[in-house]
Amino acid sequence: MAIKESDGQLRIRIVELFDDMNAVSRRELRHIPGNLIGRKIKIKEEKIKVSGDLVQMNLIVKSLTDLTAKFASYVKISPGLANRALEEISSILAMLSKAQSSLKIQARQELSQVNASRAAEIPVKAAQSSAYLLQRRLKDLEMTAAVLRRASQWLRLTNFIERRFQNAYVRLGKLIQELESYVLKGQMPQATMLLGIAKESQGIYHNLAEVAVFNPYYSFIHSAETERLLKSMSHAQAGKPKTVLNDLKIALRKIEKGAIGEKPTKEELQKARRSI
Repeated sequence: MAIKESDGQLRIRIVELFDDMNAVSRRELRHIPGNLIGRKIKIKEEKIKVSGDLVQMNLIVKSLTDLTAKFASYVKISPGLANRALEEISSILAMLSKAQSSLKIQARQELSQVNASRAAEIPVKAAQSSAYLLQRRLKDLEMTAAVLRRASQWLRLTNFIERRFQNAYVRLGKLIQELESYVLKGQMPQATMLLGIAKESQGIYHNLAEVAVFNPYYSFIHSAETERLLKSMSHAQAGKPKTVLNDLKIALRKIEKGAIGEKPTKEELQKARRSI
């Protein structure tokens, strides 16, 4: 997916089909970076830090670098030093036991070749293993940067679509208010006014359908409730202001989801309580 910015407007140039836009945003912004970099969990007073793959690799590389430095400082490798090194390598191999990337597998294979009878090879194998892991670390950093760039685009696109829903939500509300001022009094609005409201309602639908190409926004638009906007013209032509008003109100409830979200907020609850 790519977004082109022209004259301050965001336009979709290439679109890949995803089932749910919010799911993709979560994957790009939370899941992949979380797996690589780590997560900071903060709920109320609780604060927890969960390490990602990069942190683990940094620890392994540091251990291998320290191990290589120890061997470099000794002229003769003692059995005790070799045994301690083998224990540390065994611990590192356990950390790499479930590795799936080719570079991590290569790093594990280098360390697997080390044994007590070939202690002199420990610093060489440790350095080579460390080099593979540093290459993997660089790839993960590049991947994280690319993912975050895509996440930024998804967020901008989400905000762009939400702004259009918000504008439609406000405008449709005004049309309902205008029509209600007649219907609640039992008055018949002028035909031109009723047809104008229906025509604008249809325009609102098409304006939203133009950008709502991803779920959940796609499902909000292509629903029986929102498609009532398309039927409002035939009801207006038949001179049925109450039916037109009902069309608009039913559609408004669905458009509301795209404008202010599906999950009610604490502020909404407080306002509702104050209103009664």
